[in-house]
Amino acid sequence: MKWFTKFASKILYSVSLLFCIMFMIFKQSAVIRSENSDQSEVNASLIEVFATIAAIPPSVEENSTCRPKQLPRFPSCQNQTGLTGELLKTKRKIVLMILFSFEVDTLEIALREQQDLVDKIFIVESSISHKREPKPLVWESVKFSKRFDFVNPDKIMHVVANDEGTAEWSDNEWSSEYSQTDIGVQRVRDWAASSGSLADEDLFISADVDEILSQSTLQQLQWCQTSAEVISGAIWMPLGNLKNAYRSAFAVADMPHMFGMPTIYKWGSFMAQNMSGRRLFDRYTKYVTGGIHLTNSAFLPTALLKELTATEGGYYNGFVNLAFLFDMTVKEMEEEQERLYTHHYRSCWKPDIDPVENSVDVRATLPWFLECNPKRFPYWFGNPDRRYQKMLDIIDALRNKFKFPEQNETFRNLRKLFKRYFFANSKNKAACNIMEIRYTE
Repeated sequence: MKWFTKFASKILYSVSLLFCIMFMIFKQSAVIRSENSDQSEVNASLIEVFATIAAIPPSVEENSTCRPKQLPRFPSCQNQTGLTGELLKTKRKIVLMILFSFEVDTLEIALREQQDLVDKIFIVESSISHKREPKPLVWESVKFSKRFDFVNPDKIMHVVANDEGTAEWSDNEWSSEYSQTDIGVQRVRDWAASSGSLADEDLFISADVDEILSQSTLQQLQWCQTSAEVISGAIWMPLGNLKNAYRSAFAVADMPHMFGMPTIYKWGSFMAQNMSGRRLFDRYTKYVTGGIHLTNSAFLPTALLKELTATEGGYYNGFVNLAFLFDMTVKEMEEEQERLYTHHYRSCWKPDIDPVENSVDVRATLPWFLECNPKRFPYWFGNPDRRYQKMLDIIDALRNKFKFPEQNETFRNLRKLFKRYFFANSKNKAACNIMEIRYTE
């Protein structure tokens, strides 16, 4: 009977995926074919298409024989500036809030790593993108799929941030993320008030889905006294290539390759001082090391979605070569993945990237599920993803349903996916969004 249940589950998921694709085809023909379609309408429709593609399960089954390393009964509380060194008499509770958009692979890795070490997880998802365009609620479409049947539903709360956006979003590119965060934080507060589940010593962690604390670090947070009311994580940032370590402008003190996220609040002070609960960008001196920032993956669907929807306008401007996108071969998709993996379009990052093997401040450990399944997530290891054939099949089905804005001759014949490069500006080394932007040749 067990085999029949698994078989039926696979059939149900395949039928659901096919229904979503057929619905999109119908919707595109009804909406996008309009002669009055503009770039924002095209972007909104592409978001739906590639959200579906990004949610396709990996072609390789999980390695069920590989499991996480067993943790000791009690952790060491030493050698972390965010800890006093004192072992608590009883284990504290941890609530994790993660902002989520489309990164289903990353969500799977993050939940596998963190679910068993925290008491409640709030997945906060907006119904519109940070560029004020409609987006599907991805967690609703995948939470009952086979790949997430390991999730404990009693631990998960899905928060839908139904924010229509305000004029402030145009003035401050981070306003949309703040709004999504604030809605999530309020839901955490409401849950804590109604359940009475949290004590003053418990912790609230505010994170993006790709800011993943390691299991050993979470165990320290369960059992060790923190040295401040607000501390941060300190996580390795490979920028899509696990051979790299990036020197972030928001690294913690004395560890240039360790990104200072997520933000960790002690619950009693959080409530007493009415703290925001947002991810705080600072040069923290009090932090706990251990974890990884899985941003900027080279997986093509999520890279496209980030280009179309992400907060940072200077990094991700939505300059996608649409004509090429709907004319790509699988080989060209693999070539584009390699360009992303090597930062072909964003050479401005390269001066701040060091080999991880030479970065003495980095604890270069992977989340156990990623380490156990390199063939399931091959793009993290510089290898092509086998889902590109499915991506091509969906694109082929939709090819004639899109009517795009006119592009000039240079872009029409360009066999590259993104229309701009980001070069370093010698006058300002702060970030790519301040760099000189040039058209591709």
